[in-house]
Amino acid sequence: MKALISPPGPQHRIPRWKLPRRKEALPYFLYRLAQQYGDIVRFQIGKQEYYLLNHPRFIQTVLEDTKGDFQPLAAEIALLPPNHTSQPPVPDTNQDTLREVAAEQTPAWVQENTLNLEVAAQHLTEAAIPKPSTPLRRAVAVGLYLLAYFPEIQETIRQESQEKAYSNSARMFFAESLRLFPPIPISNYRITRATPLGGYLLPAGALAVLSAWVMHHDPRYYADAFTFKLDHWTPAHPALRPPLSYFPFGGSARSFAEEMLALDASAPILAAFAATWRISLPSGKKITWQSSRPSETLKVRIRKC
Repeated sequence: MKALISPPGPQHRIPRWKLPRRKEALPYFLYRLAQQYGDIVRFQIGKQEYYLLNHPRFIQTVLEDTKGDFQPLAAEIALLPPNHTSQPPVPDTNQDTLREVAAEQTPAWVQENTLNLEVAAQHLTEAAIPKPSTPLRRAVAVGLYLLAYFPEIQETIRQESQEKAYSNSARMFFAESLRLFPPIPISNYRITRATPLGGYLLPAGALAVLSAWVMHHDPRYYADAFTFKLDHWTPAHPALRPPLSYFPFGGSARSFAEEMLALDASAPILAAFAATWRISLPSGKKITWQSSRPSETLKVRIRKC
């Protein structure tokens, strides 16, 4: 039997001082490792050994493990509460209700014509879904921030929301926002016993690293992966990609239901908000694309339509 060898990766331990200072920059650090070394990358920080998995097939092996070979390092943050076994709650996507909340409550969150989107997202998601999770609120805040960056798309969504109850552009926009800035960018799993994968042997005690952010920027699956493109979500494109080339909420067994819940709840929120308010980035502000967060603070300038 041919002996399994160790995957490629940096030959020496990575000193902690070489790691990004900000956690939001860590996914891009992993992305560069993936681009340099391939679909399975071995690296070591201190005494801990890591294996970065960068192919949908390998990610699927971890997420669908039934033997206990891969254990989540910590309880996975998900949209649904712990031990939730029923179907996800149906969001209240009534546009009139959401528009009313956006129109009447937003002024209370505005200070000097500036709106903190993390505050707004908390209230808006609560109007759409019972007990929204932190990742969902974060995703809505980021989606609104990107909406402020793209006034042309903001206007398209505004017009669609005024003409009909459903805005397809809002749904595509939110899907692309989740691609570029997934609310759960990295998930770690403890390897409990030596496990063969992709022609290599992953040793017990090491950590398997899955990164939605890395996969979402993989040029094999997304053309111009660092560019915001609604074309990534025209009907033909998603069907051509492997399922786990996109898993913004961590890719658990419940991921598909959670993803649909996020799209069903959040796209109407963006549309309802755009129907009442025009938002723009403060002067001089830009998007940090090589990060898991578009800006340190998610604040925008706001005025009534």
